[in-house]
Amino acid sequence: MGRVLRAGRGALIAAVAGAALAVMPSTTLAQIGVPRGWTPTLGARAGWAVRDASPSLGLFLRVPIPLPVLKPTLIVAGDAVLQGGGLVDRQGTIDLTTNLLGSIYLGGGPAVLNTFFGNEAIARATRTGYTLVAGVTGRFGFLASRFEFRWVRVDVRKPRFLMFGMSYPILGRP
Repeated sequence: MGRVLRAGRGALIAAVAGAALAVMPSTTLAQIGVPRGWTPTLGARAGWAVRDASPSLGLFLRVPIPLPVLKPTLIVAGDAVLQGGGLVDRQGTIDLTTNLLGSIYLGGGPAVLNTFFGNEAIARATRTGYTLVAGVTGRFGFLASRFEFRWVRVDVRKPRFLMFGMSYPILGRP
């Protein structure tokens, strides 16, 4: 129960910080040292687990890191994987990605999965692992789009996802 409260508190703090940045005028952002053209985006994504044919729905926050050559990006996400019989697996990922050839990106990072592990599991467990991701970005007007392949490895679980996401810039045009 304590872990759930800590995770909820962290999500609340992140949401309040994101909302505060969204309503600040660009002059204030420049005064506090936010780089010009720095455009974090907040988005939603839908996916499909390739192995067990389960849909997933999630939210993500994409924060570019202002390094011109590598163009790294930090992506924090949470997804609900809708399994059969009303079972919902919850997973969270933090990816550090880099753009290689314009709109193509690769990356990975830590992952956490909350589900039933093993054949004899009678209680849900939360375990950590890692994720690898490769994708392509695009744009639909003000919205940024992402299509990606994601491989997650947590304990004995190795789900693979095809995901599509759309995001909106928090501080202006992406």
